[in-house]
Amino acid sequence: MKNQDVFKDSVVMTDQQRNKGNELLATLLGWEEEDGSWYATDDIARYVAYSIHSNYPHKDLPFYRDFNYMMKVVDRIETMKNGLDGLKGNGEISLRVYSYKDEAGRYVAYVIFNQYHQYEVVAESRRDSIWECCVWFAEEYFKLVEEKK
Repeated sequence: MKNQDVFKDSVVMTDQQRNKGNELLATLLGWEEEDGSWYATDDIARYVAYSIHSNYPHKDLPFYRDFNYMMKVVDRIETMKNGLDGLKGNGEISLRVYSYKDEAGRYVAYVIFNQYHQYEVVAESRRDSIWECCVWFAEEYFKLVEEKK
């Protein structure tokens, strides 16, 4: 991954793009999909973290539309320091997701990764801006994992 700063305005996403982003976030949390249900495993057991079958009328993962689930992702990102050390060597690692409202009334969110990589997005809602930043981070993280294989 090259040093980069990415700044962009949010764009309207298709359902397919939103679903792909939601699946990345579920994978980042360690969830695994099986027949429409997403499972998580903790120290004791494997359990259903989210079932598309029992959440009618929704047929997708909840991260984009439910801030409670989104905050699980933010918490995971902000506590990943130890998991990233092996990927980037001994460098300083800083993971934070920030969000604020600018003078124009739009929401700005950004994530800083390893002090050198920043992604910022401006959107009409806090949900959109934070979701897009977290998806960007997940994409970058999984690229690093693939490079280390």
